[in-house]
Amino acid sequence: MDRHGLKGLVFPRWAIGKFIETLPQLIEVAGGLRKADLVVRNVNLVDVAGGRVVGNVSIVAYSGFIAALVSANDDKVYIGPSTMVINGGGSYAAPGFIDAHVHVETSFLRPSEFSKLALMHGTTMIVTDPHDIANAGGLKHLLAFTEEAIRQPLKVLVQVPSCVPPTRSEVDNPGYTLSVKDVEELLDSGLFHSLGEFMDYASVVNRDPEALGKIKAALLRGMLIYGHLPSPDDRVLNAYSSLGASSCHESTSLDEALGKLTHGMWVMLRFGSAWRDGEVILPSLIKGGYDLDRVILVTDDVSVTDLVEHGYMDRVVKDAVELGLDPVDAVKLVTINPATYLRLDNLVGVLAPGRLADIVLLRDLRGLEVDTVVVNGNVAYHNGQLMLRDFQETGTLTSLGLTFNIPVIRGLDDLAVRVGEDYSEALVLAIGVEYGVTVTRKVKVKVPVVNGIAAPNPDSDVAYVAVIDKYRAGGVGKGFVTGLGLRRGALAQSMGRDTHNILVIGADLGDMYTALRELERIRGGVVAVSNGEVKCRLRLSIGGLMSNEPFTKVYHEAKCLEDFLRYCGAPNPRMAPFHISILTLTVIPEVRVTPKGLVDVKSLTIINPILEVR
Repeated sequence: MDRHGLKGLVFPRWAIGKFIETLPQLIEVAGGLRKADLVVRNVNLVDVAGGRVVGNVSIVAYSGFIAALVSANDDKVYIGPSTMVINGGGSYAAPGFIDAHVHVETSFLRPSEFSKLALMHGTTMIVTDPHDIANAGGLKHLLAFTEEAIRQPLKVLVQVPSCVPPTRSEVDNPGYTLSVKDVEELLDSGLFHSLGEFMDYASVVNRDPEALGKIKAALLRGMLIYGHLPSPDDRVLNAYSSLGASSCHESTSLDEALGKLTHGMWVMLRFGSAWRDGEVILPSLIKGGYDLDRVILVTDDVSVTDLVEHGYMDRVVKDAVELGLDPVDAVKLVTINPATYLRLDNLVGVLAPGRLADIVLLRDLRGLEVDTVVVNGNVAYHNGQLMLRDFQETGTLTSLGLTFNIPVIRGLDDLAVRVGEDYSEALVLAIGVEYGVTVTRKVKVKVPVVNGIAAPNPDSDVAYVAVIDKYRAGGVGKGFVTGLGLRRGALAQSMGRDTHNILVIGADLGDMYTALRELERIRGGVVAVSNGEVKCRLRLSIGGLMSNEPFTKVYHEAKCLEDFLRYCGAPNPRMAPFHISILTLTVIPEVRVTPKGLVDVKSLTIINPILEVR
């Protein structure tokens, strides 16, 4: 399945080939017999292997690789007429940062635009599981995404999505499926690094042949298997860890994280735009004096607004330092630790001879202000300016459309929960959301019945949610949600993880209907409506998930949505879009909604949102 000879672009394949080709010259440079391409002079080296800072160091590089670390007093022998010299001026030189688990699609950015922002903030490598675009468009969309991702100066390790659809149960209407055969062919293609997070842990525990077939495919090829286990049940943990899942990013408490470490898994702590379990767990790990050698900091999901306004992995390191972690240890958790886990510490994750020259110059180790970024020996970012220009957009990804085959929605009634004309009040089972936590809960709330319809109750923080099958004009699932704080307006969007049917949510049925009609007109994205008027549009023409526009424009459109959600009453308008998008995700407890209706995740059954009418 090597399309257009792409295997040669995949990291680490190209790096190993280049290293072998360059090795004789690299040895000559190391011995002072050949001049360097690049010398970064007079830096405080963040030694993540030794856990210290070494002063007065110069980093000598040739053909993209580090050849030597020398005293700044002795570096002149490596400098010739064509050597690029960067004067570090006593700044701190850290290895390029690594995000070992991120879904690029949730930033609304295509890989080329995401890469720009990543490099500007010192991130030189990411691992991405594109299960969102695979669920939205199948193999065609997955391969188009991968083709663009591996062409970037940012090192992008793409994973084979393991759960397309996220669950094999009958409680959802997915559009696409990746079979065991598909997964095997993708793993053999040479384009992918590992098997993405295995979210359908119930199928694993129940020994489902399809699930076990995908796991066996990765094990037979010696590939890593990422885990996803939002369950503290020891029996489930024993069964899940025995299959070879080597990491998990779903821990929400210290006990859960320690349990996974004890069971041999690497623990990824999330510091993303919505899921920030690391803020709870990391201080407890520090206070308890626990070993952090198998702990990694990741984002999982990161918004374009956060990327522009607050940064990326530089912000994550800063957050960890502010929580009490030693700055050198914080850097280790985004460099040598993920590199070791990914079996790539011979190439990245540490500033040492033989490794790629991925270097981040920081003005200090607490503020984490990025001054200069070097990737593969090339200056990518310096003093506020992006220096590289080879961010490649592929026409294949640009041209991808969106399946939009929704059933006929004639009016408000098709989005409403009707209970009958003879009642004035209903007791309903709502999806309870807690900001910053992926798990939802069942919450019983009272709503008024108006003209036979169980209506939203904005004053009590109860909104409507409807999910519409977009693939085959199937059903419309309806329910209620509380905890988001939506007291006015409505949103319609084509991002409803992970099957990405159409999701409509709001405090007013009329606004929901208007938003849906506008979303249908623009063919994918997010539409915000209040008082019958469209307030914001974010067009996501690539599979209904990513924009074709530059990150600057996407940022302004996403900022409009954030401001709209603040106007609607959301207490955390930056987190709210992520919580809305996973109202449909049936692999995380406790209750979700799909085109089939309200879903009890534990039993994987459809349940009635109306408990009682009176």
